[in-house]
Amino acid sequence: MKKTCFYVFLVLLAILGFVTPAHAQAVEELGLSVSRDFGSSDGSGNIRGTFSMKVTGPSNLVNVQFFIDNTRIAEDTEPPFKVQFLTDDYAPGKHTMHAMGYTSDGRELRTREMTFNYMTAEESQQRGLKITMPILALVLIWVLFSKVAPTLSRERKKGELLPPGGHN
Repeated sequence: MKKTCFYVFLVLLAILGFVTPAHAQAVEELGLSVSRDFGSSDGSGNIRGTFSMKVTGPSNLVNVQFFIDNTRIAEDTEPPFKVQFLTDDYAPGKHTMHAMGYTSDGRELRTREMTFNYMTAEESQQRGLKITMPILALVLIWVLFSKVAPTLSRERKKGELLPPGGHN
């Protein structure tokens, strides 16, 4: 038993020896997130309304420039590095977003690119109805069933009741 534990320990030590150097060599990157402030998003990249782009990065990040379709829309020099935008300010359709960050030691970092489809008001309403209508239908069915089922159950029980002696 002691010998087995020792071998398991050696294997784990060997694995950690290979993993640690790779972790130490990790490149610092910028992280980009997009969040909904007010509006609609169907979870598949279709958005409409007011949204924010936020960048996270190394502690010596001093400047971030935000881009939509490779056009700079804003610059932020203080954490949290964030910009708010309105999808209605852009044509409906696919748009890409990214950010460039600059560190105090002169490095330039770029976020990954994210793509979203900016919807029109009509598209947003149609997608909203596609989501809410089945839910409303299920609620209506549940309400009807919860009202009708007890009534049917009571009627069946009333019909099954016989007076004492078993005759009507």
